[in-house]
Amino acid sequence: MSGLMRLVYASRSNSRGRFGAPDPVVNSILVQARPHAERDGVSSILYYSNGYFFQCIEGDRLVVERTFARIREDLRHREAGILRLRAIPERLFEPGTIRHIDSEQDVQDFLSQ
Repeated sequence: MSGLMRLVYASRSNSRGRFGAPDPVVNSILVQARPHAERDGVSSILYYSNGYFFQCIEGDRLVVERTFARIREDLRHREAGILRLRAIPERLFEPGTIRHIDSEQDVQDFLSQ
């Protein structure tokens, strides 16, 4: 059995950015998170839209749990809630990477609900 896990969470930004505009802290999150991802072999994709972050994190179970614990303590957002946590047979994303994807309309519609 694989020790790989996928954790998906959503949270609200603490930034006072304009509705519909890019969050000014996204770049600082990526700059801080990339060295951790490379070191720990975590793979991740981050969406941001209308004041909400949505992230999928993959990797070894203990590393994913440690990563999410660190994320929950980050003061740039609040109300981080797990949407899905499960064992996976393989990754969707390349190990050691974190990517930011600009929101598409369907993601914006989901997050606005």
